[in-house]
Amino acid sequence: MSDGSIDLKDAARAAAWSLPLEEINPAQPALFQDNIFWPYFERLRAEDPVHFTAQSAFGPYWSITRYGDIMAVDTNHQCSPPTPSTAASASRANPTRAAVSRATATRR
Repeated sequence: MSDGSIDLKDAARAAAWSLPLEEINPAQPALFQDNIFWPYFERLRAEDPVHFTAQSAFGPYWSITRYGDIMAVDTNHQCSPPTPSTAASASRANPTRAAVSRATATRR
């Protein structure tokens, strides 16, 4: 017999691991309301620890998902957030991604 919450968590895990990375938006309120955000962050930490979300209700943003990377970015003031022009054209070669990679290289 299933209590529903297990089904919801299983469905969240399946959804998180089946979406293309570029479609993952970890800031969806429903993920937090239903406490099913964990599989999304698990996947991002494993596959894309410096993740760019181009489309969201809050505008484009970066998710830094590993503790060491967060600390490196937060203590490296030369690594700044993207400007609207760089956010609009974010890619794997984005200057912000490169700056974060340099800042976190010693922590990997």
